Amino acid sequence: MSSTPIQLLKTAFVTYHHADLAKARQFFLDFGMSVADEVPGETIYFKGYGVEPFVYVAHQSKSGSSYFAGAAYVVDSLEELQRAASLESCTGPIRDLEGPAGGKTVTLKDPVGHLVHLIHGWQEKAAEPLDLEKLVINFEDEKPRKGKFQRFRPGPAPVFRWGHYGVTYPEGKYEEMFEWYTKTISLIPSDIVYRGDKPITCFFHIDRNTEFTDHHAFFFKMVKPGDNPNVAHAAFEVHDFDIQVFVRPTQRSMPQSLIALSSNSVINT
Repeated sequence: MSSTPIQLLKTAFVTYHHADLAKARQFFLDFGMSVADEVPGETIYFKGYGVEPFVYVAHQSKSGSSYFAGAAYVVDSLEELQRAASLESCTGPIRDLEGPAGGKTVTLKDPVGHLVHLIHGWQEKAAEPLDLEKLVINFEDEKPRKGKFQRFRPGPAPVFRWGHYGVTYPEGKYEEMFEWYTKTISLIPSDIVYRGDKPITCFFHIDRNTEFTDHHAFFFKMVKPGDNPNVAHAAFEVHDFDIQVFVRPTQRSMPQSLIALSSNSVINT
């Protein structure tokens, strides 16, 4: 491991391979993303309305099965990427980051086999504000909203950015996973869940010293009996809680395993 953790800046994107890319394309358009770039039949780069050039990479699976292929963080500098490339857990040399944003990337593998991509130098886009309403809330002793009603319309939940993800680990691997994620990259715990006196789940935020960051960018939990380690879910940030829960009925009827929406909280170390 590196003498000091590789310094992360923020979350970037997640990558999945889909058994049916065409169905995945329609799902994510309904979900609230838009297409940033596309290689028809092979790869689709989906974006939100924030500054990230893309937040979800969807590949057509060559194996016929859908699977998770890792999550990416932006690192502070090219030097941090070069440090990562020298780690024992690195899977190969620094390479060009595929997609419409340029930049460089390197991939690490955690003790269970989950991939962690680190990137630097991609070109962020201008944010695409949607002029979403900021609701005015009445309280028992303060009524700033008078004679106006809150009305909500079903539809996609516009995605701002990718917020966090989680993975599972086999029994007996908690300490090794904790050690790797806190010593290899700059993640530190926000909350730990115990079963009795034994830690089983941990939520981590990006350590930016005195800067505020999201409560968690990553978590891991023990795999269910009989299952193999896998992704738990990837969560995407939206405008507010109402948009988070008030999505179109047809979207709710679609299979949404591994995907979630969130309204993120922030934490300071």
